[in-house]
Amino acid sequence: MYTNKLACASYLSFTDERIEAITQGKLDPMHQFRLMMRNVHKYHSGKFPYVVVPEFSATKRLHLHLMLPANFNFDLIEDRWSKHGIAQHCQITSELDLIRMGFYLGKDFDEPVGKRPFERRMTTAPSFKPKPKNYGLLTAAEVEQLVIKMANNVGTEITEFDSTTPWLRGGFTWFDTRTTEPGGYTPVGKLKI
Repeated sequence: MYTNKLACASYLSFTDERIEAITQGKLDPMHQFRLMMRNVHKYHSGKFPYVVVPEFSATKRLHLHLMLPANFNFDLIEDRWSKHGIAQHCQITSELDLIRMGFYLGKDFDEPVGKRPFERRMTTAPSFKPKPKNYGLLTAAEVEQLVIKMANNVGTEITEFDSTTPWLRGGFTWFDTRTTEPGGYTPVGKLKI
């Protein structure tokens, strides 16, 4: 998202009726999403990249996070999604918030398949090949291995390492009007040495 400047962050919810149909297997939410995007492409000039991440809320309610190019005409999405639920969006204006949004969307990528809504963690627009950029950030498992290695090097025993609360779990409030404070990020889990 950061490298490709997908800075229009959106949230697509489902009505209770749609959630019930999804639960009963009568409605495929990703198929409905793809149909909606095909319709949007008809009215949008040219192809555009996007990334969609399906997610369960804390109450296990399915919703979609959709990242679009900056200043995307979101009315096209909002009008076509209204029968499924609510569509909200905001423009992410700072690089720090864009990085934080990336961490927020990736927070469940390390979950096993049964704990994610779908096998695929994310879906991109057809023919969109996101350009990756390695920022040298570590996964929770890599951080744990690094901590263990460092503790062993200095002869310290780790009494607790809990990586069940990854970056920005609990929500990233990007629909509010706050100003982002520059600085560090929320730490990955608890560490006691």
